[in-house]
Amino acid sequence: MKVAVARPGKGLELVTNEASKRKTPTVVAFTLDGERLFGDPALAYAPKAPTRAVLAPLGYLGNASAKAELPAGTTPSAPALSLTGVDLVAMILSLARQHAAAALGAPESTVRDTVVTVPAWYSAPHRAALADAASVAGLNVLALVNSNAAAALKYALDNKATVSPTALPSADASPSPSTGAAKDGAVKDAHFALFVDVGAGSTVATVVQIDNKKSGRFATKVPSSVTVLSHA
Repeated sequence: MKVAVARPGKGLELVTNEASKRKTPTVVAFTLDGERLFGDPALAYAPKAPTRAVLAPLGYLGNASAKAELPAGTTPSAPALSLTGVDLVAMILSLARQHAAAALGAPESTVRDTVVTVPAWYSAPHRAALADAASVAGLNVLALVNSNAAAALKYALDNKATVSPTALPSADASPSPSTGAAKDGAVKDAHFALFVDVGAGSTVATVVQIDNKKSGRFATKVPSSVTVLSHA
């Protein structure tokens, strides 16, 4: 996972974890002594006690009967565990919350609102389970956004979709049937982009249209809306 914070005037800023990395493995492990590990430490511990580590917590989401069964450890403080996807993902989101709070230099309790990106194929049960996990982690989900749509928003916020301002069609200017341009030659500003996410098990492509803010008869260079036109 990657975590970003949003602040006025600064857009989205990716933050680093305790190992100064921007990417954190979504792994949870429970040592034989009862200690709970997340991210890189959990991934490093997994070979030592594979039955006490969960390498893919997200795979348990969306199926209420799916549980990760972990045997007891070597001490009374490391009991056998039966964890649902909501339990596991809540732990991961709690870690994300800690990273955000550390980057902001603020108490963890002040980090409340969040937007979570999800794969396009996530079903309603997947999304509901993820929202439940966020609630368990003390987070208020403002939206669940498809990952490619989120990438398009970041693209627009970084001003990579700017185009030169041009005069917009006047009220009485009818478009040409062949070109779509108004009689006076003015056209509406829009930027089209294709985002392709090539993953280990699937490829997702998204076409978006980014429009620029209007000011009178002219369009500025400031993106004002992102519209997903096609998704496959």
